[in-house]
Amino acid sequence: MDQRREAAAPRSSSATGAVGHRPSDEGFEILDDLSRLLQTGLTRSELKACINLLQQGQSADGLAKVVQDLRAEAEK
Repeated sequence: MDQRREAAAPRSSSATGAVGHRPSDEGFEILDDLSRLLQTGLTRSELKACINLLQQGQSADGLAKVVQDLRAEAEK
């Protein structure tokens, strides 16, 4: 692969971390800021739990559905 292609090749993001790795403190702060900007309503500990589940291979769609269902139940 030439240098231009190598430079353009995607690299793993420190914000999300690779599977089995925790995001760096800076990466977590970025995800926490994004969570607040998107008004997810997740606390820092809930966000950490979601990140851990995703890193363990859980489906993002499935996790989102569970969070929505739990919130709906809490509002009843």
